[in-house]
Amino acid sequence: MLSVLMVESGKGADTSWQAICEMRGYVTFYAADGKAALGFLQGNDIDVVVADRKMADMSGCDLCYHLRKDRRLAELVFILVSDAPSPPAFIYCDAILHKPVAASVLASEIDRIVAERHMNGRQKAARVAGLRY
Repeated sequence: MLSVLMVESGKGADTSWQAICEMRGYVTFYAADGKAALGFLQGNDIDVVVADRKMADMSGCDLCYHLRKDRRLAELVFILVSDAPSPPAFIYCDAILHKPVAASVLASEIDRIVAERHMNGRQKAARVAGLRY
C-alpha cells in the first residue's frame, strides 16, 4: 500500500488531496511544515512526499534538499507544489505542480511517477540478471 506525506502549512487544498489519495487506497499523513516532515520521516516509512514550496520554518525546496542528501530518504518520490511562475533551478524533485492543483491531477501525477519508478526498477533488475526487457 502506498503511503503519502502531505506537507503544507495551511490546511486548504490538502484536505481534497488527502481525500482523493485515500479513495485510491493510499495511506496519507500530514505535516504542518518541513521541520515536522523531517521529524516524521525519521521514524516512518513513506513512499511519496507532497510539499508546498512556501512554508514558515522550512520551505518545500529546503525539505527536498534535506531529503536528497539523506541516504535513507534520497529515493523518496518528491512532488513540489508551488504558485511561483517558474520552478527553482537548484532543486531536484520528481514533479512540480503549479497552484491551484486539482486533487485528481495530483493523484494522477503520483500514479504516473510511482509506475515509472516501478518500471525502471524492473528494467534495472532484468539488466542485473542479464535478461532483455
